[in-house]
Amino acid sequence: MAWIFVLVAVIFIHELGHFAVARWCGVNVSTFSIGFGREILGFTDKKGTRWKLGWIPLGGYVKFMDDAILATSEANSSPVPPRDKFANMTEAERQGSFHFKPLWQRSAVVAAGPMANFLSAILMFAGTAYFLGTQALPALIKVKPLNPAVLAGLKSGDVVKSVDGQPVANFPALLAAVAKAPGRELTFEIARDGVPMAFKVTPEKQIQPKAAGGNEEIGIIGVEPGDAIKGAVQVKVKPHYAAVQAGLKTGDLVTRIDGAPVAGFMELSQTIAKAAGRELTFDVVRDGSPVVVKVTPDKQRVPDGFGGEETRGIVGIEPGADRAKLPVVFPTLPGALVSGLDQTWQVISSTLGYFSDVSRGQQSAEKIGGIATVIDVSNKIATFGVGPLIQLIGLLSVSIGLLNLFPIPLLDGGHLMYYAAEAIRGKPLSDEIQEFGFRIGLALVSMLMVLALWNDRFRIQKWISNLVGLIS
Repeated sequence: MAWIFVLVAVIFIHELGHFAVARWCGVNVSTFSIGFGREILGFTDKKGTRWKLGWIPLGGYVKFMDDAILATSEANSSPVPPRDKFANMTEAERQGSFHFKPLWQRSAVVAAGPMANFLSAILMFAGTAYFLGTQALPALIKVKPLNPAVLAGLKSGDVVKSVDGQPVANFPALLAAVAKAPGRELTFEIARDGVPMAFKVTPEKQIQPKAAGGNEEIGIIGVEPGDAIKGAVQVKVKPHYAAVQAGLKTGDLVTRIDGAPVAGFMELSQTIAKAAGRELTFDVVRDGSPVVVKVTPDKQRVPDGFGGEETRGIVGIEPGADRAKLPVVFPTLPGALVSGLDQTWQVISSTLGYFSDVSRGQQSAEKIGGIATVIDVSNKIATFGVGPLIQLIGLLSVSIGLLNLFPIPLLDGGHLMYYAAEAIRGKPLSDEIQEFGFRIGLALVSMLMVLALWNDRFRIQKWISNLVGLIS
């Protein structure tokens, strides 16, 4: 149940930010809740705040005294506070009311949630670096071998007669025979220009998503259907990986891509992933000498590592350095904090870059996941230990903080946008404008939730199938 711990931690951090600054500003907090719905357990502190845990751990909230007053109002269905309802408040009530606090204090309370997310992420990333150490994986590459069909000597135009003595009637039957034998040598009987030949082919192992969710291992050899020939299976051998075609070699150290410095293999991989079909200029060091190589990544659907799949640019390279032989470096405390800041910024910049690419049509929105993604990822990461799980909480904390800062009414960023308008105008926007904005925000947030649910559909289908299997 690692996902419950992850969700509760991220929600608690965010809401604690709002709560702490609200208390610091003298705002009376009536409720601090993790989760929605009926209360499971809770307690009331000496200042009258009810701390509670709800049945539905999909969010949380901090309720101020103003919200308690709103709950008794006939206008409580509106997200905009009815100012006339506060007119009859006593001076003591005004002192503890969020609504009557100065603009800078209201802004600080709203911004404190996302800021708590960022600060906690910095500390989590710094803590794992300081106590567990880090490994820097250099941008040293290992070029993947040619595909099995090329290595075995198959050529485009070969007509496959049988695989391991079993006749193949059509191309799908050939793929099925290959898929069942990842890493196992097969004997292909073919006809080349009418001459019978035999080749030994060992399918490469590949992980691919299953339609019902999850992954499976299959064999591939790198062939496509050739020209249609009645009663025969002609193949077309796929070209080599882009790295091989471009002239990259195992042992090359990539220093720059399109003029931008490359800090390590992860950064190299991320740059390639976002450049499917676009030529990249690699500056590499080969045997001590600088070499420039032009590479155009292929566009492929690949597993995302968490039961789903994504479209990425692929060139056919792997890390050239042996991770097991890389030293574990334990930074100083200041160095760990710098590392935490850097990792937090990397998450922010990559997330903003992803949304920018989606808006321009350069990437799909398939990576936007919801609760099902969080559950799957949390449970998988938990198997690797406490350190990776803490880093996942840090990553999600940054993501939640950043999302809440988007200038969308209903989110913290929307409130800050209204406060900015209030600072410029010298008075709040009208109730009508604010409520109209909140309705737009509700529509946008709802659309985002629907998109996340759609992207999670295969995971949900898998859970349902597993549940049905258990019941039956």
